Amino acid sequence: MNGIPVFAKGADVIPFDSFPSRVTTAQYRRILQSAVDADMNMVRHWGGGYYETDKFYELCDELGLMVWQDFMFGNEWQPGTYEFKQNVEQEAEYQVTRLRSHPSIVLWCGNNETEISWGWGRVSSIANAITPEQRRRMWEDYLVLFSSILDRTVARLAPDIP
Repeated sequence: MNGIPVFAKGADVIPFDSFPSRVTTAQYRRILQSAVDADMNMVRHWGGGYYETDKFYELCDELGLMVWQDFMFGNEWQPGTYEFKQNVEQEAEYQVTRLRSHPSIVLWCGNNETEISWGWGRVSSIANAITPEQRRRMWEDYLVLFSSILDRTVARLAPDIP
């Protein structure tokens, strides 16, 4: 963003609780401070859970932790319907707009291992059971979602954040 290379050292952050309303500011602070105390300067907010509260990002800002922010896709192939793509675009617009002013957000990431999941278990068995035309259509839908909708949304709403 400012042309200065940065070495990032960190870890994944997964949901602190299955029920976000039970997570306290003290819990956020304890975990994030432990990352700083371990000489980490970045956390990857894993895309298999949910978007954190504003307090999480405020504490990352305060503690100087950079955030690699995944969009919420949990290693599963996504539907290719028009309605789903519209929903993803609305969600991305909301989250990018909500989070773009946090200096801690330094990277948006799209698919949380969706592409690589093509060769895993259930997804692999589906891929092997469908026609080549259906596989081609799934790949095209994948590209629209992850290489068009999300790229375009971030570029439009937070052009300084890759």
